[in-house]
Amino acid sequence: ARLVGQVRLAAQVAAPLWLTGEPGTGKETAARVVHSAGPLRDRAFVAIDCEGLQPYLVESALFGHGGLGGSDRVGTVYLKEPAALPRDLQQRLADYFAEPGAARLVCGSTRSAAESVAAGGLVPAYQTTLSALEIRVPPLRERLDDLPRLASRVVPGRPLEPAALAVLRAHAWPGNLRELAGVLTSSAALAPAGPILREHLPLELRVRSESPRAAPAKPLDLDATLEAVEKRPIELALRKAGGN
Repeated sequence: ARLVGQVRLAAQVAAPLWLTGEPGTGKETAARVVHSAGPLRDRAFVAIDCEGLQPYLVESALFGHGGLGGSDRVGTVYLKEPAALPRDLQQRLADYFAEPGAARLVCGSTRSAAESVAAGGLVPAYQTTLSALEIRVPPLRERLDDLPRLASRVVPGRPLEPAALAVLRAHAWPGNLRELAGVLTSSAALAPAGPILREHLPLELRVRSESPRAAPAKPLDLDATLEAVEKRPIELALRKAGGN
């Protein structure tokens, strides 16, 4: 609910936006929602993977002949992990998006802008001027109560039986929403219709949900341990000295 409220507020302004979150949490989806609910919704949304593309391709797409940078049809540009780009290209992008009339910039990263600048991978302009708004997209493990609603979006008309939902809730979801979408899509394919049952879920998830969770280790009593270690040599010394 907090994320939805922040996204709605971000859509009302044109300030640069920085989205943080683990891989697969839905940062690009959040950026698309901000764009589609904002004043530039009638223009194009362009997503660029700065990690997956060669820097010259990113530069050509934006500033080459017929590039997006010279078009008035682009409303929002989403840069995924801009810190992966060379610093000179980062600076050129920063200068462009700081100009009046430029498309709105939304960046997505596993780190905040401040953390990326401190690590030396990002030019300071992204922290000082290009992350006026910052929103954290929470991982799936922090929003397990949303599982039924998310499942209804991924596989419409295929409700989760309680036993299947219990298996999903027991999983840590390191891949977040991207992993959930893959699991639900493959599980729904195993049955032509009806609810998704526990046996439709991957075996690995089912086995893991049955494994008893290890009890937390009892804290070590250091005082008792130290006393036991000290007591033996003191006893030997007293015996050797005849108790004197």
